[in-house]
Amino acid sequence: MTIPYYYTRNLVMVYRLAAGWLFWPILPLISLKWFLKLRHYEGARWRYLGLFGRALRDGLLRRTKVSHERVKAWASEN
Repeated sequence: MTIPYYYTRNLVMVYRLAAGWLFWPILPLISLKWFLKLRHYEGARWRYLGLFGRALRDGLLRRTKVSHERVKAWASEN
């Protein structure tokens, strides 16, 4: 379940780098696209939402120093 965190965080940083100033107008659309993946996580939707929110925040803040142990702990929270 840690994959959605890394996927989202890293893509936020890549899109930000690639899109330049266009990143901010595109961000709501990209976020919605990723948010809609929630339908694939039946039974673990709250965990996915928690990871998604943290990944989006960390990607926007360019935080890459979050330990894998911490991400695993977030992924196992109910």
